Amino acid sequence: MAFYNYIFVFVVFFLMNGGIMKPVVAQQIATKDDDILKTVLQELKVIKNELNNCKSSNSKLQDEVKRLKDEIDRLHVKHRIQLKMITEQKRDNKDTPSCYNTQSPSRVAFTAYLDHHMTHLGDNQAIVYNKILLNAGEAYNIHNGMFTAPISGVYIFSWSCTARRTGSSFDIWVTLVVNSATQTTAVAESQSTYYDHQGSSTVIIHVNKGDIVWTKRLSSGGAEIHSETERRVSSFTGALLSSDASLT
Repeated sequence: MAFYNYIFVFVVFFLMNGGIMKPVVAQQIATKDDDILKTVLQELKVIKNELNNCKSSNSKLQDEVKRLKDEIDRLHVKHRIQLKMITEQKRDNKDTPSCYNTQSPSRVAFTAYLDHHMTHLGDNQAIVYNKILLNAGEAYNIHNGMFTAPISGVYIFSWSCTARRTGSSFDIWVTLVVNSATQTTAVAESQSTYYDHQGSSTVIIHVNKGDIVWTKRLSSGGAEIHSETERRVSSFTGALLSSDASLT
């Protein structure tokens, strides 16, 4: 019995003094270190992914900033072109003798229409109605689509635009402009393929002698306007209702 007690005491002493305990403890420490290492590696992976996402977002932001800058530059160019067109038109009116430069015309009225489908219109580009039904007073220019008021007074202007869908949903917005000031807008939107939809608008406004009245494609809409030689569905009309001279 004493022998067995001795064996039991020896085993306990051996276990308590590192015989088998040390490897067990070392294994536990190693396992704990592995867990910590795995956690750190996972956190580093998350940080790396976040950095990559930040780089991607920053690149997209830079691209968007560049796109907006290009758009602003393009709009500035369009604006300068429009101002140049208006200035040139006023200079032509001043330099070229005509019935409405030398005397007040008895009648001022015009109707012009577009005889073809126009595509790839620029933002705020002037719509040039290239065919004339009437041009009393010769104040409408078929080359640039601009009407120059030969006399101050109250005028009526009406214009129509037609959209024809050939692919995706399509719309066209056409705005009346006096010099560079927007008046009102007509819109047409075609929802079905090869279906035409016409929009129109009419205004009665006071215009001063020498003011330029024209229509332009609004940048928020599509870049096409539909018309045909026989079906003259996009047009521009204006007429003097009463001159300022008649009111004095």
